[in-house]
Amino acid sequence: MNARERLLGGGPKYGAICTLGDAFSVEVLGHCGFDWICLDRQHGSFGEGELYPLMQGLSSASTPALVRVPGHDGPAIMRALDAGAAGVIVPMIETAVAAAEVVAACRYPPSGTRSWGPTRARHLTAGYSASKADGAVICAVMIETAAGLENLDEIASVPGLDGVFAGPSDLALALGCKPSLTDPDERVEEAIEAVAVAFAAHGKFAGIFTVGARQAAHWSSRGFTLISVHSDRLLMSEGAEQLLAEIRAPDGERV
Repeated sequence: MNARERLLGGGPKYGAICTLGDAFSVEVLGHCGFDWICLDRQHGSFGEGELYPLMQGLSSASTPALVRVPGHDGPAIMRALDAGAAGVIVPMIETAVAAAEVVAACRYPPSGTRSWGPTRARHLTAGYSASKADGAVICAVMIETAAGLENLDEIASVPGLDGVFAGPSDLALALGCKPSLTDPDERVEEAIEAVAVAFAAHGKFAGIFTVGARQAAHWSSRGFTLISVHSDRLLMSEGAEQLLAEIRAPDGERV
């Protein structure tokens, strides 16, 4: 069973975001039991050159990597796939034309425009071929702007697009609301649910970036199946802050 079959079949799959770009920390995260890890090149502190060691770290845990690329730049998408990503998440998509370009960059000719150069990817699949790669890739876009919401149905209908990730923070800004992953404004909730409904109507998955078990359960109940529940940076900082708060609390207040 390839990563696509594991992640897109049956029930919610929970992931985490890697922003720190350290290969060992990603390897540790991969062994924690997450279904997938997002290597975040859009907001993370690492560049394209760090993708290979990060992928290698995740391989030791057999945890699929989805790479959030910086934008809908074809070469960046192709290089992430060449490095061994199970798929890509492409931010700030606003039109069906842009979504179609993303789809094309994920597949080899004649289906798409991906250039042949699977430098690491070829070593991860027995009998690697263009058709095998095309059938295994996960191609997702992000809806997180006002224009993206306006063109929602057209984007969702693009052939070859597997699914969507809602961007709660940027959607909040687009709607004039305060960004919050734990307590979003009602207008943001409605927009996020509209994203899931539109893609479900075309038989495609919906994913979301959020924080914590409560929000994971909330969005799972609304049809989201790929749910990122935390990040390496926040897990480290929140864990450290909680530990220090307990240590420094008066004796009678310690848990």
